[in-house]
Amino acid sequence: MDIAEHPVGINSRVSELSNKLSWTVSSDVMYVGIWGMGGVGKTTLAKPSSTKFLQILMVAPFFMLDRKIQGGIADTLRKRIEVSSVDHGIELIKQRLQSKRVLIILDDVADVEEIYSLVGGKHWFGPGSRIIITTRDEHLLKCSTSDVKYEVKCMTESESLQLFCWHAFKNPLPPEDFVEISETVVTHAKGLPLALKVWGSFLCNKSMEQVKCIIKSLKQIPHNSIVETLRRSYDGLPDDAKKVFLDIACFFEGRNKEDVSKILSSCGFFPEIGINVLIEKSLATINESNQLSLHNLIRDMGREVVRRESKDPGERSRLWDPDDIRDLITRHKGGEKVEALKLVEPVFKDTCVSTKVFSEMKNLRLLQIDHLTLQGSFKDIFKELRVLSWNDCHLEHLPSDLHLDKLVILEVKHSSFKESPSTKHLRCLKILDLSYCESLVRTSDFTGSPMLEKLVFRGCSSLTEVHSSIGYLEVLGYLDFTGCKKLQGLPDSICKLKSLEKLYLNDCTNLQQLPADMGNLRHLTALYAMGTSIKQLPVSCGLLKNLQLLEVGNGCKILQPKSRLSIISSFLASKDHDILPSSIINLPSLEVLKVPFFNLYQRDIPNCLGRLFSLEVLDLSGNNFHSLPLTLSHLSKLKTLSLYGCPNLLMLPNLPCNLEELCTRNCRSLEMLPDLSSANRLQLLDFCDCSKLVEIRGLENLKYLKYMNAIGKFCTQWRNVFLHCDEIPSWLSYRVVGSSISLIVPQYMEQEFLGMIVWAICGPQGEHCVGTPLPSSLT
Repeated sequence: MDIAEHPVGINSRVSELSNKLSWTVSSDVMYVGIWGMGGVGKTTLAKPSSTKFLQILMVAPFFMLDRKIQGGIADTLRKRIEVSSVDHGIELIKQRLQSKRVLIILDDVADVEEIYSLVGGKHWFGPGSRIIITTRDEHLLKCSTSDVKYEVKCMTESESLQLFCWHAFKNPLPPEDFVEISETVVTHAKGLPLALKVWGSFLCNKSMEQVKCIIKSLKQIPHNSIVETLRRSYDGLPDDAKKVFLDIACFFEGRNKEDVSKILSSCGFFPEIGINVLIEKSLATINESNQLSLHNLIRDMGREVVRRESKDPGERSRLWDPDDIRDLITRHKGGEKVEALKLVEPVFKDTCVSTKVFSEMKNLRLLQIDHLTLQGSFKDIFKELRVLSWNDCHLEHLPSDLHLDKLVILEVKHSSFKESPSTKHLRCLKILDLSYCESLVRTSDFTGSPMLEKLVFRGCSSLTEVHSSIGYLEVLGYLDFTGCKKLQGLPDSICKLKSLEKLYLNDCTNLQQLPADMGNLRHLTALYAMGTSIKQLPVSCGLLKNLQLLEVGNGCKILQPKSRLSIISSFLASKDHDILPSSIINLPSLEVLKVPFFNLYQRDIPNCLGRLFSLEVLDLSGNNFHSLPLTLSHLSKLKTLSLYGCPNLLMLPNLPCNLEELCTRNCRSLEMLPDLSSANRLQLLDFCDCSKLVEIRGLENLKYLKYMNAIGKFCTQWRNVFLHCDEIPSWLSYRVVGSSISLIVPQYMEQEFLGMIVWAICGPQGEHCVGTPLPSSLT
């Protein structure tokens, strides 16, 4: 069964591409680049997309599928010819096609010279011609003359299930007995059409037991046709990029890109170049968390490349399979070629393994041995090690004879250390991660590791003492104490960290104050201090010119409205100190300011708040002020304003013009909002439980409004919310004009149906228009 018989997902992509290209009879010659990972359906998309062009121009397509220059030219010119050179071929194409309106598809192009040699100039072709180029390499399109680029992305889960089922069961839905298995296949394929088609055809007409067995094997070793298709991208990589790719596929998938770059650099690679090549060739992506991400089957292809290096695991460059590692370790010899070993499963739980098994692994660069207990001498092993990840290590300290002179990353999360490892023999160490070492009480002297760039103590709930030598880490840029609940203070020397960019103190519940000289941290861009006992910020915080994010607060709690007398009394009692110093308005780079439940009164809100010109998010929830300064409207970049649970808030000034989200939920003293017309880009409004709010003006001008919560305000039942406006919002797709509406309520299989929105606009009849509320059963 060919995919063309059931073009699942293709029609929508053809329409999307066609709309982007605007397939019209035009005198312009247009180059169209279609790119994406191997097997994603670039050719499948290119052919039907070209059909629209052919229907308009009524010309025959020219497919140039042969990568060899002579073959391509012969196909194009529709006759047998002799081509003596590339230049000769170029001249022939110009002569034969210069006056013709043509469609040419160059499929799976891997070299920019192919484009220049075959379709190198628009003047080669007649007016209105279209040149479609499909490739796995985005960089190739950047170097060519593509007018339009289109990335073919993987299918959605729904499309994937349909495509798989057409090939496996000749039906868009799986039989009842095969639902779970089908979902397993779809999850692993992650929307890659090639895999769905191959696996579907392979499993067609197989019994349940056969299918289960095949699926288990395919998850370990992918189908050969899939490997070969995807491997073409790998084979075209430079040697350095190949090594980078295999390290990521076998060891670093899902890790922070910057951390991986540090490691690979220490191994003599050029990661910035190599990783960019992988991204351009659709072999890797960087997600929103800056983590390296590979498609499941791209990763499996890389691991299969390593697996084919030798039948003997000890003769392979990288090991990750527990059975292969067990085989190598239990025979106590071999492994000289092993560069990376990753053991994350507790296959040796409650068993001590001799350090001698690593004595022959002279080339070991990357080692992860979670849960493993090692016994014996550590002398003269791990000399080339750049990464040691030893999570759930049961040692209270690292062995004194373990010298890791070239180590770049040390991870010992969830381990039994009472003091952080001595850095005496860790001169090259850049990252030390002791997350969730719950027995850790103090840190050691850091002077032995002057290259440290990242320190992580997240979840070290017993940590009480930080060594003052931390201030001498001149290149430290990342420091994380999140969840260190017994930490009461930070050493003053921390203010000497001139390179520090991110400081995490969230949920340090006993931390009562920050060092007075925090303003010396001139490179600090983010300070997270939510859920602490900090009562006020140092005045010097106003010197943090590069600070982009500031979060500080004491946790969420519902406040009750106070009388005006108690407000005045509290104000007078707080006059002796600035909880939120006025110097904060001197932060030109600040984009996010969150100070919820920080006991802020009216005097603590700077009148010149509008000078924070870069501010995009402002959260003042749970505080005690009764109004905000008029300068709030000057914050032209502000998109989110959150004032949840401010019990004494009475009114708001005019809102910034680009505001998109406004929350005043549970502000029970709030009596008046400004005319919302001035903030006509609002998309979200939440004034739930604002029981004194009398009037909301300007709602009819909020053409971008997507969500409004007025529970407990305008109605006794949350189901009925009436808005006054003269047009139906654009986000309501189903529209009917008339005196009645008839529709079929959609069936939701995956989640419970919660309700529906009906928006009606009534036109006047005679002198009066009577509106009847919708019955609550509709929502």
